Amino acid sequence: MPWYDQRKLYRILFFNDTKEGWRFDIVILTLVLLSVTAVFIHTITQIGTTLHRFLSIFEWICTILFTIEYCVRIYASLEKRKYIFSFFGLVDLFAVLPSYIAIAFSGAHYMLILRSVRLLRVFKVLQMGAFVRQGKFFSKAIRHSYEKISVFMLWIAVLVSLLGTLMYIIESPVNPNYSSIPRSIYWAMITLTTVGYGDITPITPLGQFVSTVVMLLGYSIIAVPTGIISAEVVKESVHSKTHKDLSELEPHASVFCHHCGHESNQPQDNYCAICGTQLIKPE
Repeated sequence: MPWYDQRKLYRILFFNDTKEGWRFDIVILTLVLLSVTAVFIHTITQIGTTLHRFLSIFEWICTILFTIEYCVRIYASLEKRKYIFSFFGLVDLFAVLPSYIAIAFSGAHYMLILRSVRLLRVFKVLQMGAFVRQGKFFSKAIRHSYEKISVFMLWIAVLVSLLGTLMYIIESPVNPNYSSIPRSIYWAMITLTTVGYGDITPITPLGQFVSTVVMLLGYSIIAVPTGIISAEVVKESVHSKTHKDLSELEPHASVFCHHCGHESNQPQDNYCAICGTQLIKPE
């Protein structure tokens, strides 16, 4: 079987159950780690010109290698469209785009830090699929909280606007720091979130009283999104446990994709619906 055979490449690139696949993943992860480190060092102004030039050359070598890898992954993928638009497919793409964009836009190459996301594949290499599933579990809980958090954020935007306008009315006649409503809204935002940079402070007694109320209100507001997500996590946990109990009674249990961790509940599925990876089903 030639090295460029599609199914052989697919096995090497998307699985690590062979020596070639495991070694390939280790090499890629090492290159990712080195290239991200190079981006960090590249921003240090004290480094010499020779090292600066070496890092630039090394970044381009990594970019070319990752570009070739991305193209080969598309070639080897059994379902190309699913891989291209999967999470790791997009990560692989954005790992190389900044270098090419930087040719036209200076500074864009610093976005090469996006390559660090590729280190998530370490869970697959080290056979830590449980971590991937837990990450999937948590992201599902956040998605289910989206509508509630969106309503909450809209309410916060309205509240901050009202508080900012109120402080503008109270402070602007005697305090030049509150020179406009947008600047007062900025104060309301950093006070409500308990950040408090200190660049804008009220000087009137009424303004100081309002700022105290806003700070106390901020502590309670911070707890709201935490409670929403926590409730969804508990709900997902109960649902997952119930589903697991039912799966033990049914002839077909769930199958998890070894590549992205997606859970497949359909016994007739042979490929992952997210990334297109072939599913390995239990005997």
